[in-house]
Amino acid sequence: MVWRLNKKKAFGWKKRRKHIYFIDDIQRFLPDAKFIHILRNGMDTIASMYEATRNFNELWGAGWDLNHCIDRWEHAMLTSHKYINKLNHILVKYEDLLDNKTQVLGKICNFMGIEYDDRMLVNYQEKAANLSLNLPWHKGIERDVKSSNVHKYHKIFTRKEIRYILDKIQRVNEEMAWKVTVEVTERISDIYAWQICDRLCCTITLEGIKLGIIELPICDCMVAAGILADAIAAQFAWPILDRFFQRNRCEKGNKLWETLLEPLHPKHDWTLFMQELWGRPHWHLEDFYKPEIAEEVSTITIEKKLIVLEISEKFANIKVELSEIDVLVKVGGVAVGVVTVAVENNFVSAQKLRSTITRNMGFELCIAAVREALLGKPLNGKQWLRSRLASCAQQRSNLPDCWNAPGAGGIYPPNAVMFGRRSGAIGTSVSRRASLPAAALQEIESAAAIAGETDKANSPRKRVSKASILRWGTDKANSPRKRVSKASILRTGNHLLKIFLSGSFSLGETSSF
Repeated sequence: MVWRLNKKKAFGWKKRRKHIYFIDDIQRFLPDAKFIHILRNGMDTIASMYEATRNFNELWGAGWDLNHCIDRWEHAMLTSHKYINKLNHILVKYEDLLDNKTQVLGKICNFMGIEYDDRMLVNYQEKAANLSLNLPWHKGIERDVKSSNVHKYHKIFTRKEIRYILDKIQRVNEEMAWKVTVEVTERISDIYAWQICDRLCCTITLEGIKLGIIELPICDCMVAAGILADAIAAQFAWPILDRFFQRNRCEKGNKLWETLLEPLHPKHDWTLFMQELWGRPHWHLEDFYKPEIAEEVSTITIEKKLIVLEISEKFANIKVELSEIDVLVKVGGVAVGVVTVAVENNFVSAQKLRSTITRNMGFELCIAAVREALLGKPLNGKQWLRSRLASCAQQRSNLPDCWNAPGAGGIYPPNAVMFGRRSGAIGTSVSRRASLPAAALQEIESAAAIAGETDKANSPRKRVSKASILRWGTDKANSPRKRVSKASILRTGNHLLKIFLSGSFSLGETSSF
């Protein structure tokens, strides 16, 4: 869409799909022209072109097969993307316009230098009909502008065609992604992107050496540091941990760490991890999985079904008159999952707690330990892994607003709404952090209300995040997973964290996380 303001402040606009091919020519002849690029979901755009050229072949002409429609969309998107930083160009998502007409139209008016008027959204259907060229595919142009719950391409293409198109446009999506480089040993911060970008392509380096690339969706112009850190740890925990162990092996003053060392054997690395995580440097790997190993530790008596254990703290034996207990496991002060431990003769040993956690949480322990203790920090050998985790846990326990307090390495952005994920095996995709657009909040809250998990808070919410707040594991192979039974609200300063808790315990028992 091309818009031009003349000397008398009158304006005119022209919308043609072919303008995209003549932007430089238009700018040369109309140097004061402004361009509005309306970018729609690629699959839907391709579907619209494909449908129109099928239904009105005599007007569009020959040659409009599926590949040609894909090529036309690719060219248009890459061309528009070249002008993302140009002052006389504005890129607008069609879906954003549907979801928030007032805000997006106000932004467009500001770009054009005219005053926004609420009347612009009154009777626009009639005016649109008057401006139509009466082309067959413009039928229905006078309808109300609103989003649809179903993407058009689902109605036009088969599953096989959808898969084919997605594979074909992958290159374009990668080209248009917001690209950054993140060094593992430096502070990991929130990443902000242009509103038009919906994908982050993040190159991950470790002490200057490339580990690989992570792709994440961008929601509401940002990717939170906590979500990025979780994704990095999930994909690269092993090489990061391996480098940490390499650095610890080197004697003081040795420069061997400056070059890539020969990686350790995976089994040996896992043994080292277990030894450092649990503070048992002389144990063999199989010892961490044996519940019967006796230790001289203190014994405590509890009455609650739920207890909270921090990995970096010393465990005690437990006396309890229950058949089983639930253990909320925290790593570096952050809750990772809930494991159910069977009670025998009113007694649970410290080693049984340790072995059950190790067996049920598996590699998720490694991911959490790397995320909390190693990411964003130099990998020097001044502290053991367990000591690092203890420091993180202590830091969070000393802060009243441990989620988002300044300087605390807050997990999520302010004014976020947190949803705990549903039941599933610890260490699978349900343990990963994720975010959703704020526009999805209403639908999520509606679903929560149906499940009896209503939100009674009225604080302003800007973002929606899914957190791996609690995960259930069990030491009984056939034990059913526990289902969400209640919702609790945790207020921290001006922030609102909505956490769906699994189980029937109260928030007061777990408020420290």
